[in-house]
Amino acid sequence: MSSLSPTEIEFFEELFEMETGYILDNVEANITNAKFQSIIKSATGIDIYHKRFEEKGTSKANRLRVFWEREIDEDIANVLNELLNIYAFKKQTRGENPEENAIYKQCRNIVQKLSGKKPSSANAAEEFLQKDFGEVTFDKIDIEESIKPILAGRLKEARQGLEANNPLSVIFMCGSILEGLLLAVAQQNPKQFNTCNISPKDEEGKVLPFNRWSLSQFIDVANELGYLDIDIKKFSHVLRDFRNYIHPFEELKSGFTPTPETAKVCLQVLRATIVSLQKE
Repeated sequence: MSSLSPTEIEFFEELFEMETGYILDNVEANITNAKFQSIIKSATGIDIYHKRFEEKGTSKANRLRVFWEREIDEDIANVLNELLNIYAFKKQTRGENPEENAIYKQCRNIVQKLSGKKPSSANAAEEFLQKDFGEVTFDKIDIEESIKPILAGRLKEARQGLEANNPLSVIFMCGSILEGLLLAVAQQNPKQFNTCNISPKDEEGKVLPFNRWSLSQFIDVANELGYLDIDIKKFSHVLRDFRNYIHPFEELKSGFTPTPETAKVCLQVLRATIVSLQKE
């Protein structure tokens, strides 16, 4: 059972804006049911969509409320830490400093208390953004050779877009490179990708051909197979979310205009993915 106090719970309720029934909609985190399930499963091994978490209702917010009432501190700390990382990462892509939010800082301290760690302002999102991946290339990735110069050309164009202060073009280019790269890896390893337990299937239970997979599905399966670690998976989904702004009405609906900082984050995600896929 959790040792969270009512006051501590209120901090998370407010930061995550849980009164809506959703979680982190205030930072456009786009946490779908599947993503929410994956976050908690990866952090704890627990299926948040089990019936035992429906006591207060079936919304994501209500499931999280039951979770932090019933589960042990370690598991709660792991889940809240992941959600705080997403919050911080989304804030940073907007050029905002999450550390300026007193509630966010308090929530960080609460998580560290639950996990038994000493308070620290550092978090995975900040560390990820500051990591130096150096000059990345596709040379050491085991994919079809003919696709490598095309991907390299697009990466060069993305970098030029950043220098020219064209964040939307950078985001779209990064999204296309990520999707093309993961498709190329899947085509090089069809048996692995087709037999993965989370590979997308049709109504008859047959695995879909790769040309019908979404970028989200490529990311999740690549993580499940060990090609991408959990941090890269999480941040790749952020890039995928931004890539959806290619539809003008998505940008209008979100009310968020990507900035050069957003573009830098997307390039960082792409660099991390390229390095992760390289063969030693």
